[in-house]
Amino acid sequence: MNQLTHDEVNAAGQRIAGRVRPVAVAPGDDDGRTWPALEVLQHTGSFKARGAQNFLLAHAEAGALPQAGVTIVSGGNAGPACAWAARELGVRARVFLPETASPVSVDVPVASVAQDALGARRPTAVAVHSAGHENVRSILVSDDAILRARRQLWDDRRIAVEHAVSTALAALDQVDGECIAVHLCDANTDPSDLVH
Repeated sequence: MNQLTHDEVNAAGQRIAGRVRPVAVAPGDDDGRTWPALEVLQHTGSFKARGAQNFLLAHAEAGALPQAGVTIVSGGNAGPACAWAARELGVRARVFLPETASPVSVDVPVASVAQDALGARRPTAVAVHSAGHENVRSILVSDDAILRARRQLWDDRRIAVEHAVSTALAALDQVDGECIAVHLCDANTDPSDLVH
């Protein structure tokens, strides 16, 4: 398994420094227990902007960025992030966005409000390895809890987020005694269902 090294993470940070917005972190309304990371303020509304910048810059540094530009297929946040990063670097980008999700053969059925963002049918080797650490605990939350958490964030702070973010917020009720950061991103959501 190919794990990122500390040096690689530092190199990525140096590569994108000044090109992306710093992550703004704000205290939650729970005496410092949660700290929302306001990724909604990032270019394209998602943390994917950092990865897209790093990817393109690393390929440019290595002389491996094609003159024809880059192409990505994405129904989520990666497409807009790649397009933004390419524009920032003066690189041509083509983003293909599927009109509808095409049928995929699945290993694990996913039927949930969060399936658009959390519908991975199989974990990567890195995810399996990380989940095996002794301090990692999986938490299952219901669709109702996800929808309530999303609605509460909208009602309390007027922040519209993806269902995946709401999943993390809903799980907070099951975690005691920890200080937790939750990434709030919104680029892949339709806020129309939040209006009363």
